[in-house]
Amino acid sequence: WATSFATFGIMDKRTGELIYNLCVGMKSSEERILTYLSSGKPTKVDLEQMVYVACTMPRRGVPYRPGSILLSYRWQGAIGADGVEEFRNKLNRELDIVVNLEGRNDAFLTAARNNNDPDGNNF
Repeated sequence: WATSFATFGIMDKRTGELIYNLCVGMKSSEERILTYLSSGKPTKVDLEQMVYVACTMPRRGVPYRPGSILLSYRWQGAIGADGVEEFRNKLNRELDIVVNLEGRNDAFLTAARNNNDPDGNNF
């Protein structure tokens, strides 16, 4: 699996914050396991909830836990180094999931290939 998020510049009229599309998808394809909208910059709590829900209630198929998850470069920037370490430890301890980190160069190459922003600001 791989994690990501993006915003397209749409504001939440209630809060005045940007709306973000958060997702968990298959690393090998564009298939989305889970997507949902969040108002305001994504947090570590959003990330944890998204992974737990993806494991238990995927859009299609039966619930399961992957052996590993790729944490996107943009998520790393959003939750900071301490948040990344806490997330990695929690998933490994509670779910036996290894969290791999996407490197900066890979993030920029992927963004260029898909004509979007490596930090998820696609507007």
